[in-house]
Amino acid sequence: MAIQLGILPWPAGAVASATQQLFACWLGDRGDDPGEIRGACEQIRKLLERFGDSRFDPQTRNEDTRPVLDRLGWVRGTGKDRQWLIAPATWRDIFCQGFDPKTVARAFTDRGSLLADAEGKFSRTERIDGKSTRVYVITAALLTDDTPEATNE
Repeated sequence: MAIQLGILPWPAGAVASATQQLFACWLGDRGDDPGEIRGACEQIRKLLERFGDSRFDPQTRNEDTRPVLDRLGWVRGTGKDRQWLIAPATWRDIFCQGFDPKTVARAFTDRGSLLADAEGKFSRTERIDGKSTRVYVITAALLTDDTPEATNE
């Protein structure tokens, strides 16, 4: 209206064009994931980066090694083969705090950051210290994922 009344010296359609460009830039920075998934991804990455191995026991612990205090889970592998094994209650209460755990697990499975079992269940049975234990298995792909949180763009 301000353009039509001659208050703003812009050509017709300039505001709509600028709005479309801003939206396209915003969407490009934001990515395609819903906000809940982006938030959960950032939260879980921060937990893994913050605590590293300090709150994760090895999958098979040496008897001479003391258990980790306030354990978040177990860890195995190195580098791109690194995996974190998280008990269901810890997944729900700590890793997915404030988010729907099933929605997060589904999204992570779809992107290859969480390993489902052979039946498609999000948690799977793994051997931990010789015992079968149901866990969520997060892969190192979560830390190398190309979203703005992962690359700090």
